[in-house]
Amino acid sequence: MTRQAFTPREYQQPVIDHILDVSRDAVWAGMGMGKTVSALTALDILEITEPGPALVLAPLRLAASTWPDEATKWAHLRNVEVSAVVGTPEERRAALKRPATIYATNYDNLPWLVEHFGDKWPFRKVVADESTKLKSFRLRQGGVRAQSLARVAHCKVDRFIELTGTPSPNGLQDLWGQAWFLDKGVRLGRSFEAFKARWFQSIQVGNDRHAVRLEPLPFAQEQIEDRMRDLCLSLDARDYFDISQPIVNVIRVELPAKARRLYKDMEREMFLALECGTEVEAFNAASKTIKCLQLANGAIYTDDTCSAFAEIHDAKLQALEDVIEEAAGMPALVNYLTGQRPADVLKMRLADIKDGAIEVQQNKTKKKLRILLDDDGGARTELGKVIDRIKARERKVASLFLIATPAGTALNQWTLRTRFDDARADAAKKATEAGDDQLAARIRAFQFRDIRPKAASEMDLEHASKLLGHTEQEITEKVYRRVGETVKPTK
Repeated sequence: MTRQAFTPREYQQPVIDHILDVSRDAVWAGMGMGKTVSALTALDILEITEPGPALVLAPLRLAASTWPDEATKWAHLRNVEVSAVVGTPEERRAALKRPATIYATNYDNLPWLVEHFGDKWPFRKVVADESTKLKSFRLRQGGVRAQSLARVAHCKVDRFIELTGTPSPNGLQDLWGQAWFLDKGVRLGRSFEAFKARWFQSIQVGNDRHAVRLEPLPFAQEQIEDRMRDLCLSLDARDYFDISQPIVNVIRVELPAKARRLYKDMEREMFLALECGTEVEAFNAASKTIKCLQLANGAIYTDDTCSAFAEIHDAKLQALEDVIEEAAGMPALVNYLTGQRPADVLKMRLADIKDGAIEVQQNKTKKKLRILLDDDGGARTELGKVIDRIKARERKVASLFLIATPAGTALNQWTLRTRFDDARADAAKKATEAGDDQLAARIRAFQFRDIRPKAASEMDLEHASKLLGHTEQEITEKVYRRVGETVKPTK
């Protein structure tokens, strides 16, 4: 692969300078702002004055592919070698023996890595990519991974660099753990309890006195930001990009070995056999292409009715989880409440709201619908309430589209999906905090493809068939209905 010449963008040079000037620092910059190449550039420069291997901690996909790939992409990094310390213990030990300037591993391997080196810890420079993984650290409890890192973070590490796009996804309380690895509690408090007592009040949730949420005090954000200002560089993409069109960021995901073998079998033979004994065959070229796409996505239909399927891998879901951690967004509620296909939801415009209804023409069937926003008694429906909230939401740029970003850009299939997953994770978290683990598990199991069937299952068959735009009720009943018909008992 031909290496590319690197010219730092306007916002990347400050990142490189900040890492070089501040020995223990954090860079808070959004996704796509070049944090990885900036950090690699700084580490390459530091190798001259502070020679020795560096350790990169990152989610598995980033450690296994993103950091090594980025090092081989740029011409100025030709002397940088990244060894991915992932896989089985034997594979990890072999990766550590390879000559390299940077060793990248995932957070789950931290306990093993610290135990492996013991007192002979060799990494004086550590980069914590997606540093929110450290937010759970506490002096006497908290996450095992962060506890392992804490054993070496201040006594054996001279440079500690944190990278993230969302330093406080759940609120200001997420900052203490990350800040501790930079200054050992000097700025935000020696312990989490001290941090909490100074800047938060505890609000009881429900009847359980142990179930509380932390509410920041009015002055908390300003004071915390002021204390962290010398260590943290915060960059907002909106200050540098004139975003009139969506920025497409291609996330490449490597197929796991087993999935790749199945993919090759289908591609060459138009046939594959799963480990469970199920055989899947494609009868023509179009069918083969669809099956290969399904395998790449992580699951494949195993029958002709598309009702049974087998899960093959979750590599794309893991990649999506990494993306969600960096990109917050609005929940995709409208798709469920209207029962429409995602493509039809995405093209909805404010001008389609007329006379107490939203007008829809379905792409697939060309069928026209008027979905009412008020019930028979004149009260607002849930859909009506959601649309009211959307219309009331402040946007920096006016948009013709109902579903749009604050910048006025219409969402696409991908951004709609990521926002759905973000909303699902948030809902599951709230259920867990409320003590309803069963509900949380059900929420996590709910898939994007379940939205239309859920909508169809919560109303009578005739209404569901009309709302989904089906010409025959039989299609609605067989393909989309997930519950049986509601009937009355004999007495």
